[in-house]
Amino acid sequence: MVSDAPEAALVILVAGLIGLGLPASVLSFMRGLAAVAARAHQAQRESFEVGLAMAAIEAAAESRLRWRNAGLDQSVALLHAIGHGTADPKDPAIRQRCAEEEAFLRQLSLLDPELIQMGSWFARALNRSRQRGIGLIVRAGAADATPDSACQFGETLLTVVDALPSGTPLTTALFATAHGLTMTLVAPTPHLAAVKAQIQHLARVVSARTLGQQDLVEIAATGAPA
Repeated sequence: MVSDAPEAALVILVAGLIGLGLPASVLSFMRGLAAVAARAHQAQRESFEVGLAMAAIEAAAESRLRWRNAGLDQSVALLHAIGHGTADPKDPAIRQRCAEEEAFLRQLSLLDPELIQMGSWFARALNRSRQRGIGLIVRAGAADATPDSACQFGETLLTVVDALPSGTPLTTALFATAHGLTMTLVAPTPHLAAVKAQIQHLARVVSARTLGQQDLVEIAATGAPA
């Protein structure tokens, strides 16, 4: 029995080491499993966010495509009339219509695809300005607005287009500043000064001044830093 004591002690020692090693192995396995699950969750989240972004871009592209197609329909109808002799290309009115169609389509094609929120508003404003005979020029990069800010900028632009006399040139620009997005509107004086009261409830008018023969209005979304 005495001779068996060292062997028994060795067995107990080995069993103890195994007992200590098993929890450590299980803990290491669980940590590894948690890390794999975390990476999988992050990958799934990133994939979901990319999917949302792509869906938004596609929706904006489809919206602009509808406006572009609407413009093409009118352009094709005009060309058809000229081709069949019912419209004279030498007629100043027809030449003016051709110029307006060309300007509308060119401006639409220049809109940045990343303007998910503002792209549709600009397309609407361009279509409205074509219908009213307003020479609208849009200058915008890829800096986009939030849905709420886009609504404020877009409604303001449409209101100005509707208020200006036919034949008035209008230039709008959207750009990022240290205080957020800013939209500027430029038109011959005194047209923008006359519509200032109509747009003050739509967005925050940062400044309105006359420079030479041009009115310049600077607009920011309400709630944006001053």
